[in-house]
Amino acid sequence: MPNTYYSVCDLVEKLRNDTPPSPLQGDPDGYSWIDYRDFLPESYEWINCGIDQPGGRLLPGIYTPYLYRGQTERHSPCYPNAYRGFGEADRPRKLSEKLRTKYLASLIKCHWYASLLQKHPAIFYARKMGIQLNFLALAQHYELPTHYIDLTQSIEVAAFFACCYPINNKWIPKKTGEGIIYRFCFARLPEAWKMIELVGLTTLPRPGEQKAWVAPMNLGGDFEKVPYVEKFIFMHDIKSSRYILNMFKDGSTLFPEDPAANIAKAIYVSKKVPTNSVVRILLQSGCNQDGLEKTFNEIQKRLLRYCGLKVQDSVNIDFSKKQLNMLDNYWKEREKDFLKKCGVHAVKIFKKEEQLTRAEAMRLLKINSNTLRKMIQNNKLKAIKVFEI
Repeated sequence: MPNTYYSVCDLVEKLRNDTPPSPLQGDPDGYSWIDYRDFLPESYEWINCGIDQPGGRLLPGIYTPYLYRGQTERHSPCYPNAYRGFGEADRPRKLSEKLRTKYLASLIKCHWYASLLQKHPAIFYARKMGIQLNFLALAQHYELPTHYIDLTQSIEVAAFFACCYPINNKWIPKKTGEGIIYRFCFARLPEAWKMIELVGLTTLPRPGEQKAWVAPMNLGGDFEKVPYVEKFIFMHDIKSSRYILNMFKDGSTLFPEDPAANIAKAIYVSKKVPTNSVVRILLQSGCNQDGLEKTFNEIQKRLLRYCGLKVQDSVNIDFSKKQLNMLDNYWKEREKDFLKKCGVHAVKIFKKEEQLTRAEAMRLLKINSNTLRKMIQNNKLKAIKVFEI
């Protein structure tokens, strides 16, 4: 049984004290550019929505061998949102027709969201800067059900989700009961990067503020049974919960105003889904063209029967022209300094096929971020995850 702490603040202090000092120099509020090509699972392009490869991701400068997850109460087993209510079934064929349809509906809504994000100027500027995006992870962080478990590099962010809960778009401090923070020591796993995925700083604001990572879970997978996951229970009290809530300005820091959030919310509650998203998910699920019409008609009936979802050619959910113009003007200015705090921890640096001297390497690390980005994109400089230095 895990130990129980008197309050979330006591637990935060314990977790902070357990964190080893960083062996690296750098700005803890900055970011490291990671060349992510070596870490992508084969199934990464699940959604075919213009994911750019190669590309980089931006790792928060907070050094930690741990990732964290906070919940206002313990749920054992601990399943992702898309699998909740499915029980211990580890194969789709073990699920009822209703549950299989429910999971298909979550995939359809995620695809729909990803397709609408293609219009968002932030996505255009992410590609322009060479930042690689996982649209399914973005859907997860904008509260659409997926097979991911949310994780964070930040103890304080985990504490927020462990002692605050939302009601009617407002975050409320928890008063009584027991909360939990999970600590995942991924640095102890030789192939941890096959079990977790960095989301990091993106041009959509929420994942960066939450120092976001995700852990993909197989059907029936229980996060509590993942190797090196520890459980820390604490007692809720209103004083500590309010302290954590105030730390993040009543949640506004972690959930900044963003039209992409409103789109996700509209999709989540929608009782209609577009035909093209249904077709795309059926094709990606292995349905062949010859049987597509028959399968589509059957799935259309199941979505209505089990999920109350009507399939139609178009659904009136989208960014307005005013929103897109406002976002485009914002990003024209924001692009200039978006990578300002981005550095790199170099593993190998090559110059004309020969390794640079230490002095040359140190000089390179002080170049500005735009030059650095171009060097990475042109394979003149390679950056890699911080924990393998």
